[in-house]
Amino acid sequence: MAAFPTNTDLLFWSTSQRDAAFRALDRLPFLAKHRVVPAGDTASALPPGAPLALPLDIDAYMQGQRSAALMVLHNGQVRLERYGLDFDSEGRWTSFSVAKSLTSTLVGMAVRDGHIQSMDDKVSDYIVEMKGSAYDEVSIRQLLTMTSGVAWNEDYDDPKSDVTQFNNHKPKGGEDAVVSYLRQLPRAVPAGTRWLYSTGETNLVGVLVARATKKTLSDYFSHLYAAGHLHGLAGFGYLHGADLHHDAHRAIFLSLGPILGF
Repeated sequence: MAAFPTNTDLLFWSTSQRDAAFRALDRLPFLAKHRVVPAGDTASALPPGAPLALPLDIDAYMQGQRSAALMVLHNGQVRLERYGLDFDSEGRWTSFSVAKSLTSTLVGMAVRDGHIQSMDDKVSDYIVEMKGSAYDEVSIRQLLTMTSGVAWNEDYDDPKSDVTQFNNHKPKGGEDAVVSYLRQLPRAVPAGTRWLYSTGETNLVGVLVARATKKTLSDYFSHLYAAGHLHGLAGFGYLHGADLHHDAHRAIFLSLGPILGF
């Protein structure tokens, strides 16, 4: 346990702390809480295919890159599967920004289910606290494509950047932390005129889906599985805060195969 971090500032954890904790965040409640999304009945099979021959030493490459897992899926078959850092096929690793793709999938399902009327609806139609902020006139489409035009600093090495500060933001009583932080940000350029990578906006998408569906992200995933509208993933965990709003940008904990089968 000596390598496990004792704080939540994961951007500034040491390499040994990351190696220990990134595979176990969903099992370390003193660092974070999570909710389980049970496996669906139609998880995609990933049969083995012909071994992929590559002109390099894969194990040496993975060691040099400090990679925990590598899989090549070709025509629905696993052509290459390797593990490092004492990780294996049964382990679960935090997905980080891969979760953004799953969150955007939920937006599409919410449109299909009628919870979101149009991708051109305003963010403030669903998150009323954003009225009067720089996000008031931003559309869901612009939020999803990170073209809101709102200022944001994604520098992972800067302890004063937005991506660092919003993770530790303490809102006033009863307020959502993501909404509270993002609604104070200024506009940089007109909406729709610039793309800017923003982890905060993916979390705001998560809040929007929760507001529109009246379900947490994990509950909406479970609902879609039960209705037979989604398949591919085995069971996984979703990180959440005290208010049960999920960490929509990095919150998925699952093994390598299921995410490729999604």
